[in-house]
Amino acid sequence: MSDRADDKIKDVRDFYRLKGAAALREAPSRVWHPPSTTVPSQAEAPPASGGKRILPYKHFNDLEPQLQSGDLVHNLLTHGDVSVVYGASNVGKSFWVLDLAAHVANNVPYRGESRVQGGIVVYVTLEGGRAFSNRIEALKIKAKLNPGGHLYVINSAFALLDGEDCNALLNAVNEITDKWPIPVCLIVIDTLGRAMAGGDENSSVEMTKVIRAVDGIKTKTGAHVMLVHHAGKNEARGARGHSSLRAAIDTEIEIHIPDGSALTCVEVRKQRDLPVIAAMQFKLETVILNTNNYGENVTSCVVQHDLNAVLAPAGRKCKSKAKAGPSHEQVLELVPEGRTIQKAQLKDDIQRKLPTTARNADSLIRDLLSSGVLTVTRVRSSAGQNQVHVTRAVQSEI
Repeated sequence: MSDRADDKIKDVRDFYRLKGAAALREAPSRVWHPPSTTVPSQAEAPPASGGKRILPYKHFNDLEPQLQSGDLVHNLLTHGDVSVVYGASNVGKSFWVLDLAAHVANNVPYRGESRVQGGIVVYVTLEGGRAFSNRIEALKIKAKLNPGGHLYVINSAFALLDGEDCNALLNAVNEITDKWPIPVCLIVIDTLGRAMAGGDENSSVEMTKVIRAVDGIKTKTGAHVMLVHHAGKNEARGARGHSSLRAAIDTEIEIHIPDGSALTCVEVRKQRDLPVIAAMQFKLETVILNTNNYGENVTSCVVQHDLNAVLAPAGRKCKSKAKAGPSHEQVLELVPEGRTIQKAQLKDDIQRKLPTTARNADSLIRDLLSSGVLTVTRVRSSAGQNQVHVTRAVQSEI
């Protein structure tokens, strides 16, 4: 056989031609793999080829249908997935999320009708501070959180973009699970904006890092991770920030107060695997906790579900629906009868105290001037500047 150097051998044909059939059987794996006629089983992973990493794969015949329910909360949340609950400020989204977390921690049916596969809940609260403890106390007073409920609270600085913080959260979860024979099944991060610790929500790069961090938490804990988030300036366009967040999550839930409604609405805007259920409604019930050092009542709120509301299945809004602005009566409360005020000052008061936009404030003043309820006068100030004043007519003069 030829004595040519082995580095001249590029493939199995070179090996056979230069060294012969007998030597081929002892060839290194980089040259030749004996053919296999078997289909890889579910437990098998393909061998490494020449030290290269190969992603594990399965033949389609080895895939089994997943027939067991993976619901954490029936038809709402699934185990080991990611959700976003978003809404404008002061619509009660954190109250709603805490109420849901209490149901999971207590392992009781949600709203009295949806089954829950409960377990330990870890609630990372980054907003609210002392108020969050009061919310917990209100739940206890109203028997919505049992003494044996598995709810743990983390109330400290936390950043999803900080690897050390994520590891610290995982260490806390591991320590909690060591105390009980049940897993952590829900981790709430309230809010995403605070958890980004100054990161740019509109940056695809930083949002991708956030998604990767959240995926790491859910993978290493097996828990459902729920992010509480704010709505954007245009609420009809969904949660604030880059669209990659919505693309990555499994469930998206919007909380908002419809125009003219005394109830808050909860609507599912996205479900990857579950059906989109009908919208739900609730209101906040005030709970007196105790009195403070001045003898004043200290209060908080709990969610009170409206089970009688019949709402259509949730669906995305076609266009933004303008919020109801201040009324003429509200504007007139800023100008007592017979009182004169600078027009610019009235416009500023409307924007700050009611509140509304500068354009709406101008429109309201213009309407009241047209109706004669307000009259306009021009006054020259001591500095020689022209000022526009408006006067509210006395009732008998209208």
